[in-house]
Amino acid sequence: MGFFFLLRRSEYLKIGSTRHFYCLKRKNVFFSDSNGRPTTGVAATSVTIGLEGSKNDQYGRGAWRTMHKSEDPIICPVAALKDILWAREEVADDSIFLCGETTSADVATAPKATATSAGVSAANYSTHSIRIGAPQRFLQVKPVGYRSSG
Repeated sequence: MGFFFLLRRSEYLKIGSTRHFYCLKRKNVFFSDSNGRPTTGVAATSVTIGLEGSKNDQYGRGAWRTMHKSEDPIICPVAALKDILWAREEVADDSIFLCGETTSADVATAPKATATSAGVSAANYSTHSIRIGAPQRFLQVKPVGYRSSG
């Protein structure tokens, strides 16, 4: 979910042994229908998450965000949430946090390992580069027929 919603690592992961109060909780993530109402994964047209705050949320207001389904399962937030929930069930993870005990260090190894296997310096990749790179990638895969306003 961090990739799709461009989350800061503190918004969905444990950093070392610390977790911020606003770290994404399982109860604040759900499949939603075309009217934004909670539904099953089968009937879902989108995923909605609720953040109880963030690094730059001075007043602790939080925010709700929704991402719609994609026909490509590789870039589909609905498919990603199904996979996360399936994996949690497989390992009997009953944590109140969506990503359980996953740490930023755990997540940081993936882009570095991918870079290394591609013959690129791993030093140039981090979880922050995902946050920066995701908007660029979304522009590249933007569905044909959609226009940006402006």
